[in-house]
Amino acid sequence: MLSIAHSTILDLHFLSGLTLLEYLDLERIKSLDLFGIEKLKETLKKLKIISSKNVSNINLISNLENLEWLILNNSAHLDSAIIVSGLSKIEALTISGSSYFLNGDLRSLKKLKETIKYYNVDNKKHYFYEQ
Repeated sequence: MLSIAHSTILDLHFLSGLTLLEYLDLERIKSLDLFGIEKLKETLKKLKIISSKNVSNINLISNLENLEWLILNNSAHLDSAIIVSGLSKIEALTISGSSYFLNGDLRSLKKLKETIKYYNVDNKKHYFYEQ
């Protein structure tokens, strides 16, 4: 487990040497580029990003093929739900607070919502699961 809070790190490129890292906790980071997280695509199982504004390259989480647990709270905006719907091993998903899906189309999450153990996606006015 690696927990980083109140830090001035700019990106996650330094993670390339942590090839066995399974849990990454990022909290209260003012500006963060997720570039480098893809180096953990085979090992990372849990990712938590809380109260971290200006998160860029959030789409890189779609490369985390063994991710089981994802929490985004008061941090990143995701362009589309498709980014997380392809995470085949996901068991727990939380997208809450100021974190949300920009386009509102959650149809790709409908099956996921019904099958995973823990699903907590705040309901926003522009969200829809059906067309």
